[in-house]
Amino acid sequence: MIVENIEDKALLNIELNDGIGTDKEIIGTFVKNTAKLSIQNVNHQYDNLKDKYISIKNFGSWFVYDLVNDEDATEAQLSLYDISNKFDKEYNAELYSFPCTFGEWATKIGETVGVPLEGTFLNYNLELKEAPFLGTNPSNRDAVKFIAKYASGYAQINSNDTYSIRWFDKTIYEIED
Repeated sequence: MIVENIEDKALLNIELNDGIGTDKEIIGTFVKNTAKLSIQNVNHQYDNLKDKYISIKNFGSWFVYDLVNDEDATEAQLSLYDISNKFDKEYNAELYSFPCTFGEWATKIGETVGVPLEGTFLNYNLELKEAPFLGTNPSNRDAVKFIAKYASGYAQINSNDTYSIRWFDKTIYEIED
């Protein structure tokens, strides 16, 4: 199955946006990616997917935030966010104790929202003596962006429903023409 809970024969089109930067910036970003699915929705059999998570093979879990039916064509358009939407909840500073390392903080944020941190990053073991100022009414995404900025990288959701703070590797690919 390509998309969990949707028969392959009902799937008409998939458009995934998997970005890492915004406004010409990469360092310190954490993009909430989007997707659109076109499906055959005869007798509204898939209407129950709205406001639920579905899994797309090799792309992880996605939240269906909108479902619009085309009554004449028995088709539906599903609009989705990747699992990073869980980081949009308000950041609760009381859940975190400082001093701690960037790695400990990033791990705790992932545990709090239900999306575990995978791997390490630059400045992972650098200790923060006190809680940094994240602005007024920050989200967990704002905290992760702060960490990514000081790791000289970007945050991104992985296909196994974890997140990582990374930078480009130095792999060189040779392509023969």
